[in-house]
Order: sequence, then structure tokens, then C-alpha cells
Amino acid sequence: MKTKPFVRRWCLRLAITYLAIVAVGCLWIWFDTEDRAVPALVLYGPRWIATLPLVLLVPLALLARSWWCIGIVLATALGIAGPLMGGRVALSTQFDPPPAYARYRIMTWNAGGSNSTAAFKKSQDELRPDIILIQEFTGNMSAADFPANFKYAEGPGGLRMASVYPGRFQDGIGSDRLPLPGNAARFLLDTPDGPLTVYNLHLPTARPGIEVAVHSKLANLSDLRKVLSHQAKASSIVRNWMGSPISMTVIAGDFNMPVESSTYQRDWGMFQNAFSEVGNGWGGTKMTSWHGIRIDHVLYGAPFHCRNCFVGPDLGSDHRPVIADLTLED
Repeated sequence: MKTKPFVRRWCLRLAITYLAIVAVGCLWIWFDTEDRAVPALVLYGPRWIATLPLVLLVPLALLARSWWCIGIVLATALGIAGPLMGGRVALSTQFDPPPAYARYRIMTWNAGGSNSTAAFKKSQDELRPDIILIQEFTGNMSAADFPANFKYAEGPGGLRMASVYPGRFQDGIGSDRLPLPGNAARFLLDTPDGPLTVYNLHLPTARPGIEVAVHSKLANLSDLRKVLSHQAKASSIVRNWMGSPISMTVIAGDFNMPVESSTYQRDWGMFQNAFSEVGNGWGGTKMTSWHGIRIDHVLYGAPFHCRNCFVGPDLGSDHRPVIADLTLED
């Protein structure tokens, strides 16, 4: 059956309009995120909502039998899955042979107020991390919660570090120096490759401002703007406290910011992000009933190279752990 011309025309018009809206949305969240409140709501919100028009456009494009329309709809879907929702594809890493040189498996997990260690202990046996960084664990934790050969240390605000390598807490910064609750700790580990500096971060969240904006049905955005401003200031303070990272440095934890955030790009964009480099999928780490958002990160610089990075299983928190395999290469 021949498709009527007006069906093709309207299908093409709708597909082009949809593509343009998605393109503008991508540019909006990448280049104008936390300068204004509304882009921030898009950035932290369920971005999958942008796929809803596909329910209409896909069957319409098939009905129109227009390759142009089908191609534009497909390109738009890829734009949503990738740039808009932050999807990653790094299939080549799945087929790499195991590294024959030094490997550091980093695991960072925001326990989200959890006080149960059963699932956490099981994950250590299955994932076999070399260095574990924990934020927001409200229960009692000690060296007994880790393998017998692990060394355990604590930082400010309950930040924890455990490692197969001998390590110690060096310095920290807490909420008393930040405009919003948050903390960071610096640990020094003695490894066969020399001293390894590890930062465990739990930066302030924008959640209070977002909740006020949502509950007011966007009538009150002033609280969100204030929280975003304080969050950006806190991130800058922590970044300045760290100084210029020396060689053999890893930075990991709950940044409470996705990589598209202007604050993240300003303070942390100069580092390599493990999941951004070699992760697959969307990598959601903070889970809600609506969606997941990638706000927990493992960062590094030279001389490290990341061979693999993935999001771990549910350990009883609203955050999922992030696991990254770092190697030293010449």
C-alpha cells in the first residue's frame, strides 16, 4: 500500500523537530548546566523521559516508509542514549587480555547510611578489590570487616579506607570548612611501585534544593540556585585543598555531580574518569525509584591507565559501588 504524501511530510517534520529539541537539550546540559536552576533539574532528573516521543515517532516512521524519517529518528535515539543520557560504549575493553603488569582494583561505595556489612563482605570476596573507599557508613566498622591482610584507616566525617597495601590517613577537610555538609580525606599507601596518594571524597549534594523546586512545582527555584552556588564553592575549596596532585594519585568517592556538571568540569575535568574512559552503559550509581544517575567516580592521571570500569551490585545502599582497574604503563 502506497503511503500518502502528507503522512511522509508530517513524519519528517516531526522527526526533524524532535532531533533539534534533543540537540539543544544536549548542548544545554553540557554547556549551561549549573549556571541556572532549570538546566540543573534536567541534569539531575530522569533524562529517559526524552525517549517518550519515540513511542509515536517509531511506528509513524515505519508507516510513512520513509528512510529519511527512519534515519532521523534513529539518530535522535542514539543522541538521547549517548550525549543526553550519558551512555558509554567501550566494547574493546571487554576483550583485552588480563594485564601482565601492576594492577590496582579501586572500589568506591557510598554506604548511604547503611549499617549492615553482610552484602559488603560478600562483595569483597567476589570483586576482590585492592583498595576500598567508603563514604556514609553509619554502623561500626573495623579491620575485621575486611580481609585479614587489609590495612584499615579512617578520615573525617566517617570516610574509610582499606587496602591490601600498608596505608595511613594524612589529612582531611570537613564540613566546618565547607558551606554545605561534605568532607574529604587524603591517604598515603606504600605500594611496590612507590607511594600512592588516594583521596576519598564525599562532596555536598544539591538534593535539598532540587526537592524544594520539585515540591513547589518549579515555583521556588531560589533555594536550588543557592544550593548549587554553595555546592560549587565547596567543590572549589576541596579542589584547592588538594593542591596539584603528584604522580601516582587516585581520586574517588561520591562527588554528587554528574560529569556534565559545569562545576565538575571546572574542578575535576582535568582528570581521567574511569567509567567515561572504558565503561559501558549509563553507569548509574545513585538509584531512585525514577532513575539512576552517575555521581560516584574514580579519577586518575598519569602514569595510570584504566583497563576496565563497571558499576557493582546492590549492597544495601541507594548507591552502587564503582570498580575500576588501574594499571601502570610505560
